[in-house]
Amino acid sequence: MFRAVVEAAAEAILVAGPDVAAPGPPIEYVNAAFCRLTGLAAADVVGTSLEDLPAPRTDPAMRRALRAALEAGEAFRGDIAGHRRGNGGYVAELLVSPVRDAQGAVRHWLALARDVTEQRRAEAAMREETRTLELLNRTGAQLAAELDLQKLIQAVTDTATNLSGARFGAFFYADAGGEDGHLMPYVLSGASREVFAGLSLPRATKVFAPTLRREAVVRSDDITRDPRYGANTPHTGMPAGHLPVRSYLAVPVVSRSGAVLGTLFFGHPEPGVFTERAERIVTGIAGQAAVAIDNARLYAAVQADIAERERVAARQELLVRELNHRVNNTLSIVQTLAMQTLHGEDPVEERIATFQRRLLALAKTHALLTRESWSGASLRALVEAELEPYGGAADDRVQVLGEDLSLPAEISVVLGMALHELATNAVRHGALAVPHGRVRVHWQRSAAERRRLLLCWQEQGGAPPPASPTRAGFGTRLLRRSLARQLHGTVSLRFEPGGLFCSIEMLLPPPREA
Repeated sequence: MFRAVVEAAAEAILVAGPDVAAPGPPIEYVNAAFCRLTGLAAADVVGTSLEDLPAPRTDPAMRRALRAALEAGEAFRGDIAGHRRGNGGYVAELLVSPVRDAQGAVRHWLALARDVTEQRRAEAAMREETRTLELLNRTGAQLAAELDLQKLIQAVTDTATNLSGARFGAFFYADAGGEDGHLMPYVLSGASREVFAGLSLPRATKVFAPTLRREAVVRSDDITRDPRYGANTPHTGMPAGHLPVRSYLAVPVVSRSGAVLGTLFFGHPEPGVFTERAERIVTGIAGQAAVAIDNARLYAAVQADIAERERVAARQELLVRELNHRVNNTLSIVQTLAMQTLHGEDPVEERIATFQRRLLALAKTHALLTRESWSGASLRALVEAELEPYGGAADDRVQVLGEDLSLPAEISVVLGMALHELATNAVRHGALAVPHGRVRVHWQRSAAERRRLLLCWQEQGGAPPPASPTRAGFGTRLLRRSLARQLHGTVSLRFEPGGLFCSIEMLLPPPREA
């Protein structure tokens, strides 16, 4: 009855002798369930040592623990792992207990083994599934909170590389290349950028095109055996120095609008690494990544719009302050013009006409500045505008030479008034008052200091020759005092035999930062 019960038992049962000396307790009996578990015949087992029972796959620490239990005469529990003959591997939970006589001496060792192969597989699968879910949840939370595009894509690539079992992964950004252009590497996982330093970037080859054009996910157990592999020049295969890739997985990252944002690529030097489950996981991550990338781009666009609005508001505020300043300056100039002109000794009608001409000169300068939003005025345009009523540059008696420069508003106003006074004086008393007189206006910047500008007004052929005035009029005071002070420079007036010579040396302000 005892033998029938033991032979009918579902658990594998083994009985060994009491001797624990090397090579260990000899096996005296195994039941049918033991033979089914291990794939061994009873004749192959009886007579061997109990300690030989754990197969090569068993943890060495477990073997040492079994030996310690036997020497101490204590029970032992642990897992053993082995191979069934012709039927793959197995894992069994082993319980070894001493069988003692009435005096407590160990008479036998009884071993019970229960097949837990499927249980351990399920537990391992559950652990892997739990790890996967934890990573996906953590990545999902990170993607939802992350608005930095670089950090976001790095997190996506790292997670997908980890969960797919890839040795290395990469995200290649599609915007820089389009469907038929080259892709740009954005982030890498498991490899450094130096790996790609000497390699040409991916393009829409037969292997890359399906994911680049959103046609399909590409998963290959061995990409080197794929019929699409090696069909494009110049490499016709793996470029020299490329990471070794056999297992290959490529998944497109597609935005809500349907545009391909980029592609996730994964590789492994061994074949057959990527499973259907890995493909599903990476495809899900790619979907999360697409939403996160769209959100990050939207956030970046909003931030750029806010920054632009702030910049425009700051510029408007600056323009308002500058406008107030310029209005006050203009009113001050008009007041000075009125006092200096209307309080002169010339007849009233002539003083009024002079005042009107001076206002017109001021208005011309303002028109030039307004046309450029008061950011400055062209020096050439300023000179030509003041000479235009007297024939200007079209008249062969007037010569204007010099590279065109943009002058700041504050310099343009006072220089425009000075040029008006010089032109008026030339028409009334100088070179432009006679048919054969000439006026030459030329300027140049210093080679040593580009901010320093020298402008010269030179008259020739005036008759009678000019003479130095006995008193300083408005024009002279404007040139020698106001102009020199506001331009941070010097003004020289010489009444030469050929006509008036005026040199104006000024220091231009440094360019404003954008």
